[in-house]
Amino acid sequence: VGTGLSLLPAQDDPFVLDSALSAALPNYISNSIQVGDFNGDGINDIIFSGYNYTEEESFYSLVYGNTDGSLTNHSTTFFIDDSVTDHVSELGGIGGIDLIDFNRDGFLDFHLNGSGSSRLYRNSSGQFEESINVTENLPYQSNSRWGDVNMDGAPDLFMMYLSQDQKIYNQIFINENNTLEEDPTAIFPDIYNGTSSWGDYDNDGDPDLIMCGQNADESASVTRFYQNEPTGRLIEDTNQDLIGLKAGSFRFADLDADGDRDLIMSGWNKIDDYVITRIYKNEPLGTYSLAPDTSQITDFGTAYGSIDAVDFDGDGDKDILISGANVVSSYANDIYGLKGKIYENNGDFTFSLIK
Repeated sequence: VGTGLSLLPAQDDPFVLDSALSAALPNYISNSIQVGDFNGDGINDIIFSGYNYTEEESFYSLVYGNTDGSLTNHSTTFFIDDSVTDHVSELGGIGGIDLIDFNRDGFLDFHLNGSGSSRLYRNSSGQFEESINVTENLPYQSNSRWGDVNMDGAPDLFMMYLSQDQKIYNQIFINENNTLEEDPTAIFPDIYNGTSSWGDYDNDGDPDLIMCGQNADESASVTRFYQNEPTGRLIEDTNQDLIGLKAGSFRFADLDADGDRDLIMSGWNKIDDYVITRIYKNEPLGTYSLAPDTSQITDFGTAYGSIDAVDFDGDGDKDILISGANVVSSYANDIYGLKGKIYENNGDFTFSLIK
């Protein structure tokens, strides 16, 4: 395995496939999976979005959790915009669902982006209805993230996407009285086919923004950091030296338990012409430096994937899950393999491959 990693014996594998629960899940290509209590019964439910090649339509699907631990496939909603049918197979794989209590009524709403769609669905006691079409630009290769950029208690929305007419958009929509209005003062470079994430990396109490992707002429994969300073105004932090990624994913997490957010990144890098993973240490506070070789995950990277950091073994530190396309073509325009790996945090800023 890679530098700084160790492989646990097979008998220590803590994860077993649950075939019964898996059978309740939709058999479609899913680009996004989120978990939350949608019907207010105190039990987590699951929502999927993606593409169904049989129906040749995009979809979102709700699966409800039950008190006995089982799952029930509650509903599947198909939709397609005839104006974007040429792109739909790609759109079904690039986009996603982002959960938020948009109107702060105690029920989780969601924003669905991709497939030529940017729709906000409001939750009325477990029943969803489309309420806002956030943009008319027919987004695909899209990404969206909720964050309260102006700290007024109402969630705002950052979107990055390529429109059907090949224009690049990176926009912040401010939540004003439960409507979303674009902030015309927010200026971002032309970056697309990437991802974004909010995280308070300087511990000043407001969310900052990181984004990655490829530039307009596809000559480089890039990563940009924006500090929320003063609150509500995003200013590029040019002091951060981070690797550029296309089709990447991020996760802010305190990996060394020192009270600040470190950074895990995975995606396709133009220089290496391959998918890679990098871990950055937040030290001194507000400045990211590449973690030592002994802390790096060198054996695995993904494009169009996701990263999570959770304490799955209950020992008090954050472990790492990375999943996505681990074999891609040059420029990551095509994918050939899907895989996920779990790494245990050993407590000393090193990580052991679990599965």
